[in-house]
Amino acid sequence: SEGGMVYAFDIDGVLTSEEGLQRYREVKDMRNVRVGVVSARSKRSALNFLDETGLQPDFIRTGAAKGRILRSIADEGVYIGSWGRDRFHAKVAGWEYKQI
Repeated sequence: SEGGMVYAFDIDGVLTSEEGLQRYREVKDMRNVRVGVVSARSKRSALNFLDETGLQPDFIRTGAAKGRILRSIADEGVYIGSWGRDRFHAKVAGWEYKQI
């Protein structure tokens, strides 16, 4: 990876909440970080959501196998989710997990 920390946000329960959006903005303002979205939504649904909210992540990945997706992005990072299974996916990928 290009150095710096990687953060990935789930959409549902996270970026659909005021707390999650606030966290996203805080992380986006940090220096030397890559901030993206990893969601089980369809690609079209995810892109529509980002368009409606005006969020501009550095990357977006969609699919059910979030653990595999996270690992393909970076060896480590922080995944921000809202479900117990998000914690599982983060652990599988070797990422840290933060709950919203």
